[in-house]
Amino acid sequence: MAKQKSVATRESILDSATKVFAKTGFYRAKALEIAQKANIAVGTIYNYFKSKDDILISIFSERIGELNRSLREAIRKTDDPDEKLAIILDSTISILENDRELAEVVTIELRQSTKFFSSTAISSVIELLDIITEVVREGQQRGAYRADVDARVVALTMLGILENLIHVWVLGDKIPEMKSKYDISLQNGIDAFKQLIKDGLHRESE
Repeated sequence: MAKQKSVATRESILDSATKVFAKTGFYRAKALEIAQKANIAVGTIYNYFKSKDDILISIFSERIGELNRSLREAIRKTDDPDEKLAIILDSTISILENDRELAEVVTIELRQSTKFFSSTAISSVIELLDIITEVVREGQQRGAYRADVDARVVALTMLGILENLIHVWVLGDKIPEMKSKYDISLQNGIDAFKQLIKDGLHRESE
């Protein structure tokens, strides 16, 4: 029971911090705001996290870690590399589209932490890149995808475009000019990108 309560408290802190970071910004956010939203004492936060940076990095690491686990589970259900790539793109977009605050923290506020790139959270990014790379290489081994394309470059390109689509979507509510010129749904953007990936990867004979 005590362990369950501890896990629930930690999760509440992460959820509350996500909302506070998205609303206030990472630098301006105060531990007191997070504690009030989580309905706990300020000191309780430091029983679980060392600092605001630690909270921010944990949000990213754990949420992307959960995504990676769900992706590996989902792509096991099909042998079609096209379907696997579609699952990766659609699932990632779906999670962030349904949690705009998390999307904002991941694409904007995370960049405010000077400790992120020296943290273990990078391993979550590398794992996501590995998942994509493995799928592309599988497609190449099956003869479905071009052999002259570096699977690692495809993975980096996919991740970069995913991030930028989400970034523009988040900024749409903050910058009117961005919204007026690039007001597309995330799903429409991903559908167009899926077709580009498919056209670029498949052998000319197809």
